[in-house]
Amino acid sequence: MIKLNNSDLVYCREFVLYRNYDRLLFNADSNENTANSVYNEVKECLDSEFKELDLNNESDKDLLFKYNSTLFTEELLSRYPYIKLFLKDNLLLLLNTDEHIELRYLEYDNKESIEKITLMLNKVINSFSKYSSFSLEDGKYINSLKSHCGTGLFINTYLHLPILQMFNKIKDNDLLDNGFSISKEQNIDSNPICAMIKFSNVNSSYSHIDEQITQYTSCIKELIADEINEHNKIFLSSQDVIKDKILKAFGIIKYSMFIDDYEYISIFTFFRAASEFDIISLDVDQLDKIFRFIHNKTYFIENFEEACRKKSELLREIILPAISKNLED
Repeated sequence: MIKLNNSDLVYCREFVLYRNYDRLLFNADSNENTANSVYNEVKECLDSEFKELDLNNESDKDLLFKYNSTLFTEELLSRYPYIKLFLKDNLLLLLNTDEHIELRYLEYDNKESIEKITLMLNKVINSFSKYSSFSLEDGKYINSLKSHCGTGLFINTYLHLPILQMFNKIKDNDLLDNGFSISKEQNIDSNPICAMIKFSNVNSSYSHIDEQITQYTSCIKELIADEINEHNKIFLSSQDVIKDKILKAFGIIKYSMFIDDYEYISIFTFFRAASEFDIISLDVDQLDKIFRFIHNKTYFIENFEEACRKKSELLREIILPAISKNLED
């Protein structure tokens, strides 16, 4: 039987909390006076350990990218300097986006409980209401987007569930009855073994955060339990088929001169599957760190061909020596 930890199947978790001040106009990114008022309000209360990011500064742009490259968009840059950003470890504070305050927390080791993280986020965001209260009605926070009203909390969990997808037990953009959604992070129709999915709530219209966390946790546990059960069935019946797919992918990687972004994600998830099936001894945590390192090293290479070549070289340098012996055995 395969003994998977929940954290082996969870790549990362992202928490986002939204708030608006009740005395200011919403949509601050289109109103300079309101944007400045939000900025000044928060600055008065801000922990000195938060570093303000200047998106005209290359080193600060690099910090934002390393925190979460998906946030580094042309849209974000076009709305700067209305939007203000502050970074402290795994916490990213954004002002004047869709809401006055957007607080993000990104976690890769998945060790802390959801309850502990949300308590920490609420403590941080409530510190910004020292002089002005947040917009609140009947116990629910009022924000400019309807989906942000209620608790204002969104939890995005990125999961590696290849076996459930291999047997078509997960549909893309599936909206569940309880207000959660599942979406595939890449086209995996031809290769479900290298698939990552995003599980998230589509709105925050809960009367209390505890209710939201209970429902969310229950759904995640059910997904993980289903995946582990299917893993164990495969392990007992057709593990050689899985190993064959991974070995073929390894051969392609070994001799490739260029690896583009799609191939890179596929390779990453193939090796994750190999770790989950005990085909290689590198644990999932080590693999995640290596692949984030390579991604960050190649992201800012402007020439597409050169970036693809560099990915290929780094994979051979770092990954192949670590796993070759496992696969040859």
